[in-house]
Amino acid sequence: MQASEQELILYYRNMEDGPLLHAARTRNELSETAQDVLERELASRHLSMPPLAGESTPEETPHEKIITLRTFVDFSEAMAARAALEAAGIPCFLRDENFFRNAWHLSGFAGYSRLDIREHDMEAAEQALAPIEDDAESPLHNDQE
Repeated sequence: MQASEQELILYYRNMEDGPLLHAARTRNELSETAQDVLERELASRHLSMPPLAGESTPEETPHEKIITLRTFVDFSEAMAARAALEAAGIPCFLRDENFFRNAWHLSGFAGYSRLDIREHDMEAAEQALAPIEDDAESPLHNDQE
């Protein structure tokens, strides 16, 4: 059953920026109507359409250095930090994400979840995480400490 345009509008309107940008990266899996509604929602939030998953952007080079920006004991904090970076348009990934999602009961043996970014995005990433780090209830761990 295909969702109506009105249902899609409400669905995308209720999404946070991070998941919305993720949906945009995988938009080739969506119907034309869903893609149109998604594009309008991104525009209404003044967010640009990200490249499709697996597509490289012109500023990317094959030899970019990847660094660990933060490490997390709590996987939910890692997800919040990733969402903040994605909302700011900063490419990032959580190492071992599938392991932490599927074998959470073993995560204590695996160590910390690591949030990786391109080295040249460090300054922008720090700025994007600053509001979260200011929240006393959500301490993010700096890998450099």
